[in-house]
Amino acid sequence: MLASVHKLHYFLNLMTEIRAALQAGQFGPLVAQFKAERARWV
Repeated sequence: MLASVHKLHYFLNLMTEIRAALQAGQFGPLVAQFKAERARWV
């Protein structure tokens, strides 16, 4: 149950960031940042 709550929290925050980036016209930099941050954990 805790993992489900964590996953929902993560995706809700991610969608909030995506919406804000789209409104600001900054989706490309957000994608680059997302990929760079996730690449550290691979």
